[in-house]
Amino acid sequence: MGKLIPGKYGGKINIWDKGESGNPKGRPKKPVLTMKVEGYKLAEINDTIQMMVGMTSGELLKVWENPKATILERTIASALRKSIEKGNLDSVETLLNRVYGKPNEKVDITTAGEKINEPKIQIEILKTKIDGEDNT
Repeated sequence: MGKLIPGKYGGKINIWDKGESGNPKGRPKKPVLTMKVEGYKLAEINDTIQMMVGMTSGELLKVWENPKATILERTIASALRKSIEKGNLDSVETLLNRVYGKPNEKVDITTAGEKINEPKIQIEILKTKIDGEDNT
């Protein structure tokens, strides 16, 4: 179980024994991974996400409450509803990125937004004479 030790600023800190975890069930699985285990194909998952992202919150609630809804539909509806209720759109962003791809990001890490001065290259062509011939 570990042992409790006094914290630096008060309170107590639980120190786990070697090989022991404070989260024995582990991190919860993401909805898409869960659906792949259930036997859904990626195309089915993506089509369902695409359809449900365009629904109103009332339509999502109807899907969630429908006893004939598939596990896939209920899982996606649940993820979308929880995101909306919490005001945290991370799940929505993850689902949209899965269907439409992550948008391109432009990052300027070298010039602080200033224009890059391209180096000028000067080429000089020399004419030479070898054994009396003019080689150009």
